[in-house]
Amino acid sequence: MSSPILLVASNDDLKSVTIFKSDRAEVTRYFSVALQSGQNDIEITGLSSYVDVDSVRVTGLGDARLFEASCKVQKREVWRKSESLETSDSERIRILNDKKTALTQEKNVCESAATLLRDYGKTLSGEHITPADADTFLDRYLARGSALARTVAKLDEEILQVKREIEDITAEGSLKKGETAGKVNVTVMAKSQTEVLLKLIYVVRQARWKPSYELHAHADESGVPASSVSLQYRATINQTTGEDWRGVTITLSTASPSLIDESIPELKPSRISPPYQRPVAQTTSFGFASVRSRGAQPLQSAPTGALFGSALAATGSGPHTENEEEDEAELVDPPPAFEPVTSIAKESPLFISYKIDGESSIPSDGEDHKVSIADLPFQATISHVVVPKVKAVVYLEAKVKNASDYRLMPGPVNIFFDNSFVSKTSIKDIAPGGEFTCTLGPDMGTRITYKRSSKLEKDTASRFSEQYATTTYTALTTINNTHPFALTKLVVRDGLPISDDGNRVRVILREPSVLAEAEQGEQKEVGEHKVAWCSPSGRKDGLYEWQCALEAEKEVTLSTSWDVKAPADVKWIETS
Repeated sequence: MSSPILLVASNDDLKSVTIFKSDRAEVTRYFSVALQSGQNDIEITGLSSYVDVDSVRVTGLGDARLFEASCKVQKREVWRKSESLETSDSERIRILNDKKTALTQEKNVCESAATLLRDYGKTLSGEHITPADADTFLDRYLARGSALARTVAKLDEEILQVKREIEDITAEGSLKKGETAGKVNVTVMAKSQTEVLLKLIYVVRQARWKPSYELHAHADESGVPASSVSLQYRATINQTTGEDWRGVTITLSTASPSLIDESIPELKPSRISPPYQRPVAQTTSFGFASVRSRGAQPLQSAPTGALFGSALAATGSGPHTENEEEDEAELVDPPPAFEPVTSIAKESPLFISYKIDGESSIPSDGEDHKVSIADLPFQATISHVVVPKVKAVVYLEAKVKNASDYRLMPGPVNIFFDNSFVSKTSIKDIAPGGEFTCTLGPDMGTRITYKRSSKLEKDTASRFSEQYATTTYTALTTINNTHPFALTKLVVRDGLPISDDGNRVRVILREPSVLAEAEQGEQKEVGEHKVAWCSPSGRKDGLYEWQCALEAEKEVTLSTSWDVKAPADVKWIETS
């Protein structure tokens, strides 16, 4: 029986890696193997210690037949002893140190030869050498000396490169996380001597990716925020498999493969039955407990409570007295044979894969490494938005439509305006054709002044009516556009207080009066402006917004007025 073919996994045989979002990755390697006629035993070492031993697949054998393929993770002490000398960092450093020593010795020889040549030249004098011989010596001295100087310089450069390689290996070894104790044994039957390109595929843990984005917006030459934006779709990859993936093709997948047995769940029948009852003990006149139970009564659903009211209690059928309550059996939870059913929605979306252009390098260091998925040009609707009641600052807001074929996964977004970082946000799952909004930072060219005043009035008390106190509030928002261009879409958001006790304390909107008549989602015109309740429940919460257009270097003031009316002896406060 021939000796086994020993192969060590390295970066040379690594071709592609598919990284999933569920802490998994699929690795593909190719090995050129010379097979002999008959049985061939192949041993592949240097694989990740986090390999799934049941995921190994071997293909690419041509006419040869796969007889057996197995995988295991060696024990740490065994792996340390059997670790390949050719791939271990200590052995690589030893070889490089030997090379550096040889180069240093060669350099010393050259320097000694140069010193000897120089010393020999000092021994020559005009009494013992003719001018012709002196010219010949000088020519040889210059040629030999120049050659030695070039050789020394070349050796210095080679020594420097070796030192850098040693430093790189040392640094990688200190940063590298994970071990490579995985081993695959393959038995192949070949009809004749042949050479095959063995393809090894396996799944490892400790690898993951997550999406991230950069949104770049800019202003045109006149300072107007441009409607065109660029979204840079990135992926952040992190892995500690023990394998360094350098110069390989990376594919990112949204699939979540499971390393446990997955099967279609079994549907079991469900039944409706009376609730279980716990017998209630009754004490007899003799002090002994007697057990008494009653038939289960169907429960009626409790009526739904009104918005500001409370729900009525659930009642059984027929009259109910205190004595009957003592006699009734207590309803208890049934045994855990069947759990109450709740409404749960589950979605099984299609898997999405992104193949990264070019070759990527992802070392096993536990650090985040970013790769580019796509640069997507989008169109955005730019608005100027201010919430003066909270902060008197106007912000640029972009509503971006995903006009690409890419599905944008949930992830953080770094926002840049004119190449300057302005803010961070995040997006949810955005399908092609969907929209998302983000803030592009404050607009320092639009000034805001917000003033709020109040006036208290009390009704005249009488014997036949309760005295009421009315506080009238007025909120004035002044917007000054100092830009040389118009603000085509200016949104001003504000809110009215909502009474928790509408029977005692009432809020009455005075201005703009048309807002009180507006339905949710309906816009009302107030002069040149429009006002509407904010979505989705602004009318219920008292939140509304103005929509205006403001010419360059112009100013506008928006006014809102409302009354808070309550009995004079009722104290109330406004909170947010």
